[in-house]
Amino acid sequence: MLGTLVHGPTNPREVVTDVMRRIEALSATNRRVLAGVSATLVSEGVLLGIMLPFRSHLSIATPALAFVVPVVIAVVVGGLVPGVGAAVIGILLYDIFFLPPYNTLTIHEPANSLALVVYVLVVLIMAQVVDKLHTARDEAHRREQDAARLFELSQALIGDLTISQLL
Repeated sequence: MLGTLVHGPTNPREVVTDVMRRIEALSATNRRVLAGVSATLVSEGVLLGIMLPFRSHLSIATPALAFVVPVVIAVVVGGLVPGVGAAVIGILLYDIFFLPPYNTLTIHEPANSLALVVYVLVVLIMAQVVDKLHTARDEAHRREQDAARLFELSQALIGDLTISQLL
């Protein structure tokens, strides 16, 4: 038993099963991250395409608030890493296309620098919160499944025993 805990399974069938489970888990993680990155790129592009023609009519805060949405989408779909990537892309798009002087990474007004700092702080904190909520939801689902299995096991045990055996 100790060898199994320290070195993993020793039975060839258990080894293959363990490896397959790890491969499936890894590919699921990679699929989730890829989906998050894809969602980031699509949502950032769509927002930029919608807001850019109206740039002169938007306040400085409107694009910053709008670029929070792709971060939420990225975190929910792909996790924290795509969320941070969405935040970085959002910062760049916000700075290049919506903060004067346009089409540069230069910021002339201190108020705009403050807006970028606030955007970064809000988005990163929000990304962590959403990621933790997603993780907590997954853990609650796993615990629900464990409780259901334990209930089924207890029902099976009770069903096989007579009342005198239970007492």
